[in-house]
Order: sequence, then structure tokens, then C-alpha cells
Amino acid sequence: THLGTEPFQGEVALLYRNVLVRTEITGVSDGTLDSTTSQRTGAHTMFMMGAMGNVRYTEFKYLGHYSTKGRYPIHTHMMVDSSRGMVIKGNTSWMSGNRQINIHASNGILLEDNVGYICAGSAVFLEFEPALNAISLMQNVFTHNLIVRVIPPAKGTFDSFWQSSCFWMSFGNSFIGNVAVEEDSGSDGGGYHIPEAPGSPAILDTFFIANEAHSCFHSGMRSWINGPPLVPLIGMNFWRN
Repeated sequence: THLGTEPFQGEVALLYRNVLVRTEITGVSDGTLDSTTSQRTGAHTMFMMGAMGNVRYTEFKYLGHYSTKGRYPIHTHMMVDSSRGMVIKGNTSWMSGNRQINIHASNGILLEDNVGYICAGSAVFLEFEPALNAISLMQNVFTHNLIVRVIPPAKGTFDSFWQSSCFWMSFGNSFIGNVAVEEDSGSDGGGYHIPEAPGSPAILDTFFIANEAHSCFHSGMRSWINGPPLVPLIGMNFWRN
């Protein structure tokens, strides 16, 4: 326990929204979906190259198909520059079977004020696409997002990506004022995970400013870069990890 005084206040978030996107599985109760992660074989959304629009103030519940690659509650899939200017703001994703927000080779998105609560696998996952090389630069901004309680999927899921983190980062993006709470992987995860440089674009600056992580089982941050580029960590508040 702790006093809860600045800068160690607790987080309070509203999970409900007027617009609800949820999964209903015939013969499976909400109680089962709440208690058994492997039963969350939910629906998913996917935005592909050429799609236009924003995702704002929507509740996503029981989305994401457990242990199935490419099936996530909010998924931008290889949009490259067609996603520039897109805004993903004020949404909630909870009781997810597979991640919460997956940004795959999509550039120039603002992700702000989103809340994630309980999911299998990394909640916010940035996925670089080596086949696209320099055209996938990313340049996304993550600010003021809250992720609470991430648990690992089955070991071996998605090859090396069975590890779970609140934020699985990639180079060339900005992370400002986010909060990671209760990452329960117990292995190679962390509140924030910086992967090895060969899997990420290393030609753009990465900004990591005023982010917080606490109550994470493994660590507040795990870095496995093995060389440049360097990532300056500015104004961090990591505690009780």
C-alpha cells in the first residue's frame, strides 16, 4: 500500500461509452468471457490501406480473438501513409482476447486518451513491417493513454511475440504522458518494451517523455536494443515494479 499522494496517485478511468462494439458468442456467458481468457474468441476491426476516418469515444468489449494473429480490437493494418492524420481518441477496450490497439506499418496517427483494461498479450503493440523498408516510418504519437492489467497469451503464440507488455514500442514514434499498470507476464514483458533495433526503423528519432509505470510484475521498462539508436528517457516516473 502507499499514501496515494503526488506523484503516486491511483488511476481512475471510465470504461463505458455511449457507442458500444462488443462480441456475443452463442452459448458463452459474459461471466465465462470475464473469467476465462481462452474463451475470448471475439470479433475484430481492421483498417487497411486507403481507409479514411477516425475512431473516437467508442467502447470495445470482448473483442480480439485469443491466440489468433491479426485479430485485434483496433487494428491499423499496413496503411503506410494513408493513415496520416488519423485520430484514435477517447476509446476504451476491455476484456480483450488479443491485444487492444495494434498499429502495423501505419504512419502519422494520433492515439490519445485511450483506456485499456485486461487483455491477453501486449495491449498497445507497434508492428514494423520489414518488407516495406523506409516507406513505413511510423511517426505516430501516443499521449495520455492508460493501460491496466496485461496478461500473457499461451507461450509460443505469434512466434517471439508471446511476451506481454502494456506498450510494445517501436522506433520512430513518440510516447508522452502514458501510464502502464500491472503487467503480469512474469517473464520478458514490462510496462514498456523496446525491442531489438533490427525489427524497427532506426532512421527517425524516438521520444519518450513523462511516462509512468507502476505495479508491473517484471519491470517498468525492458530494453533489448543491442546497439543504436539511443532512446532518451525523459521525466519517467517508475515505481513499485
